[in-house]
Amino acid sequence: MKILVGLLLFGTLSSFSVAQKQIQVDANRNVELINMLAVQNSAGLLKDTLTNAWYKENSVLMRISFHRFRQVQQLPIYRTYQLLEDRLGTGTYLLSLYYSEVPEAKRRTDLPNVLTEAVSQNRDSVLNAIDTFFTELNSLYKAIHFDRFLSDNEAVYRQALVEVSRNLPAATFIPTMESYYGETKNGYHLLINPFFQTGWGMGWEVISRTGTDIFNISSPLSKAIRGKDGRISSPGFDNREGVRRLAVHEFGHSFVNPLANQPAYKAQIEQFNILYEPIKGDEQYHDWHTQFCEYVVRAGEIRLALRMHNTADAKAVEQQNSNWRYLAHFTSQLERYEQNRKLYPTFSAFFPTLIASLSSLKK
Repeated sequence: MKILVGLLLFGTLSSFSVAQKQIQVDANRNVELINMLAVQNSAGLLKDTLTNAWYKENSVLMRISFHRFRQVQQLPIYRTYQLLEDRLGTGTYLLSLYYSEVPEAKRRTDLPNVLTEAVSQNRDSVLNAIDTFFTELNSLYKAIHFDRFLSDNEAVYRQALVEVSRNLPAATFIPTMESYYGETKNGYHLLINPFFQTGWGMGWEVISRTGTDIFNISSPLSKAIRGKDGRISSPGFDNREGVRRLAVHEFGHSFVNPLANQPAYKAQIEQFNILYEPIKGDEQYHDWHTQFCEYVVRAGEIRLALRMHNTADAKAVEQQNSNWRYLAHFTSQLERYEQNRKLYPTFSAFFPTLIASLSSLKK
């Protein structure tokens, strides 16, 4: 696997990336600056770190950001951020993907209605407000010397990129996945977000004139480690299973969810709502439609691993999902798809058949 490391420095740390075929691992200044505001608005997660061992161990980098930028809570932009987060929740991070990077951020791609409507039905007013917010972020970046923060923590970002890069799936993964689903994407991006608590992340796709780009934003996958000198020796991204899940599982959703979310298909899937039941260990999936997407993606993980001759990962996915009672059914349906590619040249062509197969399942 050949890894290309590129660092663009202007004064201090500017931007950087590790690219492997179509998977690109980056740190985005917009995400990092918005994360700084999110950290200030998450003080409740930090106040009990002296008594809560998990939060203490898994928020090391988050606390560094919190204490360095506490004065931001007194600025008007902090209240603007709070208002946006009240409406968008963690979707506020996603705004970063539609703008060039601070300190020269400008909107470069239209925001989807699903984001603007969460703020207000008046789209023009929302776009103007968010554009203004990013203009203010440009000023904030300079006023609080955020470039110094990036420079001071350059080693953290570099190490995070190294850790993720050495745990990426094989170079054949993206072409194998695109061939399997019969669809291509413009690009695949993993955005590291080191200065938040362990175990947080989200995925999103940005559609522009050049195509569809898939993004996963990820906080550390495990707790950061300090060396004897007090410096961060590992920011918590050296986790093969975590990186595999970010790439294989979350990118898999980009092929499945857009189909499942089409109104006609969504209605057909929900005709089988009786199949829903809480899954031990994965209780966060509260409805059948969501579980259906998870079943398809997890079955896809198994089949893709086998196509790449990685039986160990295939078995690991099966074991990790042993509580998903219908997984064997979905896996067998994907085998049916693989064996009939002349009839089903793409996964979208097979999708109605997959939905129809649910009639053979019993509660």
